[in-house]
Amino acid sequence: MDARVNVSQLDSSKLTISKIFKAVTFHPRLITFALTHPKGEVFLQHERLEALRLAPNEPFHGDIILQQLIVSSIRFFNAKSFFETGTFRGDSIIWLSHEMPDLDIMSVEVDRFFHDHAAKRISHLNKENKIRLFNNDSTIALKECFRTKILCEPTLFWLDAHWYNHWPLVEEITQITRSCQSSIILIDDFKVPCNSELGFDNYNGKENSIELIKPVLEDSDSSRDLLYPKYKSSFQREGQKSNQRGYVAIYLGFGKVLNDFLNHNQGLTGNFVHDVI
Repeated sequence: MDARVNVSQLDSSKLTISKIFKAVTFHPRLITFALTHPKGEVFLQHERLEALRLAPNEPFHGDIILQQLIVSSIRFFNAKSFFETGTFRGDSIIWLSHEMPDLDIMSVEVDRFFHDHAAKRISHLNKENKIRLFNNDSTIALKECFRTKILCEPTLFWLDAHWYNHWPLVEEITQITRSCQSSIILIDDFKVPCNSELGFDNYNGKENSIELIKPVLEDSDSSRDLLYPKYKSSFQREGQKSNQRGYVAIYLGFGKVLNDFLNHNQGLTGNFVHDVI
C-alpha cells in the first residue's frame, strides 16, 4: 500500500482554514488551482500533492528481499516483460529499469494526476523508450496489451491497483490466467497466512487474501506454486516501527522448473514458504 489518494474516502468538508493555510505553504500552486476549481477538487488536489510529498521514495516498499525476488525471478525464468498496476509516482518501475535496462516495462495508473507525474519523471530520465505508461483502468489496459501482443510470456505482473471504488484484482488475475500459460504474479498488500505481522488490505469487507483469488487460480490448467514471505522485515530503519506489507508470488505454469529456481537461489528463497494450489 502506498500513499496515493483513495477518492471514495475523501471528505471535502475537512479542508479547514488551517489545512488550506498549510496546503498553500507546502504547495503554492494550489492558490492558482483554487481560483478555477470547486472546493472538492481543491481538496482532492491537496491530498494528491501531500501523497507525493510524504510518501518515501522506496521501490517495492524498499524491501530488499522483495526486490531480489523480482530481479531473480525475471532473470531465472527469462521474463520478457514487466507489467505493474498502480504506477503512483513511478518509483518501482524507474528502479527496475535501471536494474534491468533491456526489460520491457509497462505500468497502468487510473489517476491522471499520478500518471502525468510519473510520465514526466520518466521522460526526464530518458526512459520513455523502455517504459510504457497507461492512464486507464488496469483491466482495460491488460486486455489491450494482450490483444496487441505487447505482453510476451513469461511476464512478471506486479498487482497493486487496490484503490478507489473499483477493486480489479479478480478481473486482473482472470485475464492473466486465461491469456498466459506461464507467468509470475505478485500481489501487494496481501494477507500472508504464515506471518500475521505483515499488513494487508480489506475492501468492502473482503480481505486481499488467497481465499479471494483461489477459485480463479483453480480454473487454470497450469501449475500454481505460491511463495509467501516468512521474514519480519528487510528494510526497517533504525528507531522506526516496521510497516511491512504482505505479498504473495504466484508462479504459473513452471512446474518442476520452480524447484530448480528454489534450489538455485536458496539464500533468497529460504525467506519464503512454498505452497501449491
